[in-house]
Amino acid sequence: MRVFDLLSHYTLLILDISSGEQVRPNIMSTISEASTTTCPINHDDGEIPIPNSLPNTETPVSDKNPSPANLGRLPLPPAVEGGLPVIGRGLEVMKHPLNFMLKYEKKLGDCFRFKVANREYFVITNADGSEFAARHGREYLKSGALWKDVMKEWDSPNQIVGIDGPKHTEARRLFKPHMSKDLAIDRHKMFEEVTKKVVGDLRTGEETSVRNLTRYLVNSIVSATFNGSTELMDKEFAVDAIDFQTQTFNIFVLKKWPTLMKWRPSYRAKAKQVWKYVNDTIEEKRKNPGDDFASFILQAAKEHPDLFETEGDIKFGVLAPLFAGADTVGTTSSFLIHELCFNPTLRQRVQNAADKAVAENQGEIPSPDVLKSSVPELYGACMETLRLYPTAFSIGRTATKDFAYKGYRIPEGSEVLIVTTAAHFDQRFYKNPRKFDIDRFAAPREEHKARYAFLPYGVGTHVCLGAGFSELMFLTVAATLIYHFDFEVADPYRQYKQIFDPSLGLEKGFKIRMKGWRH
Repeated sequence: MRVFDLLSHYTLLILDISSGEQVRPNIMSTISEASTTTCPINHDDGEIPIPNSLPNTETPVSDKNPSPANLGRLPLPPAVEGGLPVIGRGLEVMKHPLNFMLKYEKKLGDCFRFKVANREYFVITNADGSEFAARHGREYLKSGALWKDVMKEWDSPNQIVGIDGPKHTEARRLFKPHMSKDLAIDRHKMFEEVTKKVVGDLRTGEETSVRNLTRYLVNSIVSATFNGSTELMDKEFAVDAIDFQTQTFNIFVLKKWPTLMKWRPSYRAKAKQVWKYVNDTIEEKRKNPGDDFASFILQAAKEHPDLFETEGDIKFGVLAPLFAGADTVGTTSSFLIHELCFNPTLRQRVQNAADKAVAENQGEIPSPDVLKSSVPELYGACMETLRLYPTAFSIGRTATKDFAYKGYRIPEGSEVLIVTTAAHFDQRFYKNPRKFDIDRFAAPREEHKARYAFLPYGVGTHVCLGAGFSELMFLTVAATLIYHFDFEVADPYRQYKQIFDPSLGLEKGFKIRMKGWRH
C-alpha cells in the first residue's frame, strides 16, 4: 500500500494524517525580536538538521556524471534501520513526513532510503538534490508513473502533471501565458473584492475554521479569475470539491485507501457535484466563449488535439485551477493567519506597513508587484510563511534508469523523493532557520537568494507552472486581510496540529473570531 506520494505543479506532497505536529501558541512567551517567533516544526533532538553528506569514499563519483564507468559497482544509499514489522517506518513517516526526512538527512546524509510496507523510497535532499533534479531530471527522472491511476480513472491521459518529455514541454508553453504574473497583476482588484466579500460576510463575534475559510476564499478567487464567474462559489460546493480532491488522491494517487472506496455514496455524491460544475462550465463556454480559462481550454483542444485526446483531458483542464488554489495559496494563508494571531508584534509591524502603503496609494491597496517591491514587511511575512510551511516540500519521481548520486547507485524503477525544501531549514543558508523572521528576505540579508535555498514551488521540468501567479495572489490576499479586517484566535491556549490532508496544513480546529472591519 502506498502511504504517500509526491505530486507536481499543484500539490507536491500529499499525506492524510490523523495526528500531526502541534503548532504551539507563543503568546505567553517573551518575543525578543520584533518580527520573530519560534517555528512550530520541531525535531526530535531539538537541533537544527545540518546536512551530513556521507559519500562513499572508495568509489567517488562526480555528481556531474550520473553514469560513471563503475556505476554497477556503487553501493546503495544507507538505509533507515528499524521500524515495525510489515509497515516499516510508516508510522513515523505519517506523523510528520518533513520532520522524518530532516531527521534522517542529519543522521545518514543527504542520500538515503527507507521502507514503508513493501515499498522502498530513495531520498535525495537539500540544495544538491535540487540541483541534480534541475540538471539531470529530464534524463533520469519521470513523474508520469505517479499519476497513471487517476489519469485512467478520469480518462485524461494528458494531464500536465503526469506527462513527460516533448509533450510536457508543449503543454507548459501552451499554459504558461494563462497562469502568469501579469494575470495576477491584471486581476488583483478582483482578488481584493472577492476576499472582502468572503471574509466580510463573517459577523462580528462569529468564529470560523481558518482551514475552511481560506480554502473557500481561494477557490472563489480562482473560479472568478479562471472561469469568468461573477458570483461567489457556493460554500457547500467549495467544501465538497475539496473533499472530493482529497479523497481522489487518497484512492488513486496515494493508494492509501482501497479502490473500492470510490463506490462510497458520499464520494460518488461529491464527484457528481464536481463533474456537474465542470460540465456546466464547458457547456456554457461552448455556447458563449469569453476571455476566461475555460474558454481557452476549449479553444486549445481544437488547436492542440494531441494534448486533448479525450473529453476527460478537457474536463481536467477546466478543473485543475480549482484544485491548485486550495492546496497552495489557501493552505499557506492559514499559516500566515496563525503567525499573525500568535505574534502581536509581528502583526502590528506588518499592519502598519500595509496601512502606510495604502495611504500612499490614494487609499487603495497597491498592485501585488508594488507590494512585492515596496512593502518588505508584507513580502517578508508571505515568503517566510512559504519557507517554514511548504505545502510542496518534496517532489516525487521514478528513476528511468540507474544513476549515481553522491557515490551511491539509485536503481532504475526506484521511487525517488527529492526533498527540495530541506534547505529551508538549513543554517548554512538561513540564520536561526526555525525562527519566523520576515527580515531575512530583505537587503542586505536576502538569505533566500542562495542557489537552490528557497524552493517552495518545486524544481526541474515540473516546477509549479503558476508559481508567479500564486505568489502575487498570496500577496494581495494577505494585504486585504491585514488592511481591512480585525480578527483574533478563538482559543489562544490551544495547541493546533499540522496535518497532511492532502498537503501540509492546519487542522480544522484552528479558528478565528471576527472582531470587525478596520477600514
